[in-house]
Amino acid sequence: MSNDKISTLRLRRTSQYINRFRKFKVYIDNTQVHEIGNGEEIVLPIDKGRHELSISVDWVKSEKYEFDIKIGEEVYLLCGSPIKGAKLLIPFIPLIGSFVPNWYLFIKEV
Repeated sequence: MSNDKISTLRLRRTSQYINRFRKFKVYIDNTQVHEIGNGEEIVLPIDKGRHELSISVDWVKSEKYEFDIKIGEEVYLLCGSPIKGAKLLIPFIPLIGSFVPNWYLFIKEV
């Protein structure tokens, strides 16, 4: 099979102070397919069609990111946590993330 027939998902995780020692679980269509470490990039083969991607750390899960992919196409996404600066000092941030997922974890197109 030639490489132009393989569809891929390229997911890069931001490097950050918060969660730096923890891996995020990566879910495609509600199935855990991989883990991604701080500052890491993973490339996953994926079937053509419509998919949902989400990430989680501990009990906090991101909102689902929906995307379509064609044969031979590559989708490039960025994930991480927007928590930085003074927000790092708030002890109950992960609890807030349980109720407002995009406040603690994000997925966006690059």
